Amino acid sequence: MRNGGACAVSLVSWICGAMVLAVGCERAPQAVTELPALSPPLALADSDGGDYNWPVGTSGFIVAKPPPFAFLRNASEIPEDERRSAPTVDMGPIDEEVLDDLLGGVGTALPHPFAQNADFKMLMEVELQESGAISYCLSPKGDRLLVCGEQIRVYDTGNGQQLSSQSAPAARLQACVWPLGDHFYVADASRIYQADANTGTVVKTVGTLAGTLAMWQPALHAEIVFGCYENGRVFRFDQQSTQLTELGIKASGANKQIAVKPDGTGVIVSSTDELATYRLEDDRIVSEEINSVPRFGETVSLCWSPGGRHWSNGTKIFSYPSGIDAEQDSELTVTTDLLWRPIAMHATGRGKPGNGWTSALVMRNNMAGKPTLSVCEVLPDRMIHSVPTALPVGEDTTIAFSLTAKVLAFVNSPKLQVVQRRVWEHCGLARMRGGGWLQAGEFEKLEQFGRYLLATEEFRWGYSPHELYGAFVGALANEWLRIKYAIDSEQDAEQKRKLRAEFDAARVWAETSVLGQLVLAQLRLNMAWDARQGKAFPANSPSGWELYEQQNKLAGKELDILLADADAPAIAYALRVGVATRRGESHATLEPVLKRGVARYANNIHLNQAMVYLLMPQWSGAYGDSAAYLKAVLKRGDPALADSSYARVAVSVLGTYQDPETMYHYQKYEDARVVRGALAYLDQDPTDRVNLMYMLVTATFAQDLPAQQQLARYYQSHFMFVDTEVAETYRNYVSAVYNDLP
Repeated sequence: MRNGGACAVSLVSWICGAMVLAVGCERAPQAVTELPALSPPLALADSDGGDYNWPVGTSGFIVAKPPPFAFLRNASEIPEDERRSAPTVDMGPIDEEVLDDLLGGVGTALPHPFAQNADFKMLMEVELQESGAISYCLSPKGDRLLVCGEQIRVYDTGNGQQLSSQSAPAARLQACVWPLGDHFYVADASRIYQADANTGTVVKTVGTLAGTLAMWQPALHAEIVFGCYENGRVFRFDQQSTQLTELGIKASGANKQIAVKPDGTGVIVSSTDELATYRLEDDRIVSEEINSVPRFGETVSLCWSPGGRHWSNGTKIFSYPSGIDAEQDSELTVTTDLLWRPIAMHATGRGKPGNGWTSALVMRNNMAGKPTLSVCEVLPDRMIHSVPTALPVGEDTTIAFSLTAKVLAFVNSPKLQVVQRRVWEHCGLARMRGGGWLQAGEFEKLEQFGRYLLATEEFRWGYSPHELYGAFVGALANEWLRIKYAIDSEQDAEQKRKLRAEFDAARVWAETSVLGQLVLAQLRLNMAWDARQGKAFPANSPSGWELYEQQNKLAGKELDILLADADAPAIAYALRVGVATRRGESHATLEPVLKRGVARYANNIHLNQAMVYLLMPQWSGAYGDSAAYLKAVLKRGDPALADSSYARVAVSVLGTYQDPETMYHYQKYEDARVVRGALAYLDQDPTDRVNLMYMLVTATFAQDLPAQQQLARYYQSHFMFVDTEVAETYRNYVSAVYNDLP
């Protein structure tokens, strides 16, 4: 890394798992033990030209002299070369393998890495030639479709070609399942048959059923199938020994449901008011756990994934821990009320114990009144990828999943259709990809994806290019910090060595990369804040304050080096303001940085959020200062974006105060302008559900019923649920989103 002076600034080094900070020859600032007394609030007035009239005085940490932000007084004072916008970045050639990774996601490649195309790709469709009921399923990879009735037919889902057709061994088959292994299985009213997965030929009869089959389900990672008869009795089928064993347990209730543990060593059985979890050794039950089900309606779907035991009553999704570890606490978690109705859940085989994925199939009429399906990803306490898609269905909502839930099959009469989930690119997915590349040491992919983000010339998901880049920096810093904490807590020597190697590789990358240096600066700020909050040391301890001061100082030095470059990204300016906020720097010190930053990025949400927080009363301002700054600075940016930018920054303050009264009456933000900006923001097709909820809170607070309804309808059509924390904190302001659901 370039050095700004004679005293070297080293990166974090590691000795016996402890963090040692080398800060060159300068001593760290003394720990702050208490805040200085506050002077009376200062009035910050904004003229029509966006000028400040702020008298010199003390507020919080900062002595404001000369008057802060004088550069906002007159645009003609800013040199022309400093007023120009940042140039378009030349991305250069991109490796085809990297491009495939960028476009791959959870589905097929899209023509552009930022295509906001939240739907499915049709793989094939089959005319329903037979009269009467059929059953169907997908192979684990989703590359084959099995259809059973009077015939056993196998199709290639990639091209729709029929690969085999065999007469059924009985008058009509009623069920089929395609688990791991070399065979699939079909059943009539009384027998189970084994068929060769390659040819579709029935090999032999492998089991005798004791009743009509209600459902069966294979284990994700074992050649075991569990089933349930219509009378509720549960059985276990071992594919290797072809042994079928009744377990002596029953499912009850109108919807008899079972769910299989991913490794095949357990099963959950539902009843009207409880879930019974049974753990097995082979076909012998060795333990039983009974969990009460909240009386919110009949269980309509049940699932056991590495991340938890989930069930749904059609309104909410409930979760208990997976129970793979004996010491796990069986604490119930509940999603917020869903805007779409869950009808099926499927463990996808991804993830690890405690953090596995489940795909939930949800259904609702679309805005035109037609029934549509979508798929969302469920973690034990939340859902992600929550954007509805336009997948039309008929009356039969039986859905077949591939192992990873990438491929779905369903009846849309008169056809059986197979679709593949498209990747839906969004800011969160970009963050997740970056974290994986950092962990894997694929730094060139990080660099190229960063160039992609900066090079796009329009808003994506409601973010400008520099805002996307800033979000990407934040995601990489979070992953780097996760590795750091994992090193501290890991007990296994070999795993600790691997984590150290990941951390050290990122450290080497950061020495020569602008992106890497930005990520390092964000990492330092995150570590500093954790130290202040008590994560690294006891809160407010001398050691915690020392780490807080040292990391903030190091981040400031590194950012000052980057900001010597006239074309530094917007996130560099935002992070530098964050350092100033935490270190109590004077406005005079910060003014040269802000002069260039505001000239280039007046509408940037990260820079303006940083400034707004700097000017809050608890840091360096008085009531009304942050609102006055925002009003003034947006007069320097693109007027077409001024209102939406105002709304986006203002609602982030609402998220801090959790009280519209405080924000709009005391902080002096303009609720009418936030509402106006919120409606303008919808034109950018935003995908930030939390900010949209805050905008709905504001419209409700402002008693603007038309805007409230417009925001609620947008949210209903674009999202599946309300963020839990927002729903709980602002329940009196977000009810419109639950009204008049299609």
